[in-house]
Amino acid sequence: ASKVGMNFTLACPKGFEQPKNVVEEAAAGLKKHGCQYRVFNDPKEAVKDADILYSDVWVSMGQEGEKATKQSHFLPFQINDELLKLAPAHCKVSHCLPAHRGEEITDSVMDNLDVNMSFEEAENRLHAHKAVLWQVMPPFNA
Repeated sequence: ASKVGMNFTLACPKGFEQPKNVVEEAAAGLKKHGCQYRVFNDPKEAVKDADILYSDVWVSMGQEGEKATKQSHFLPFQINDELLKLAPAHCKVSHCLPAHRGEEITDSVMDNLDVNMSFEEAENRLHAHKAVLWQVMPPFNA
């Protein structure tokens, strides 16, 4: 966000904020572009002026032991129809995939192609990955 000049709002439970050094590193770019970085511990407040709601899995591979704890903290931050109703009408949703449906995002939001851009995002990544493969796999790059 700080490199491309966009506002960024992080919605997360208390204690799960970004590390201070990450925020400090972004501060110069945010200031240069006149952008805001905000943190909300209330998801309902965070979505009020959102253009895009973006989520990732709550528990990454290798962190399975933290699943119960994280789910109890993050469930109020689930992207679902109720949360989406609190966002502006133009608000879109994306997820880096694969999504854990019913955890960080519900089926109804994932399957709503009027708001969900996750599959378009995944398609764009596919082309980037193909370009990398083209460069590193002989004889194609000859």
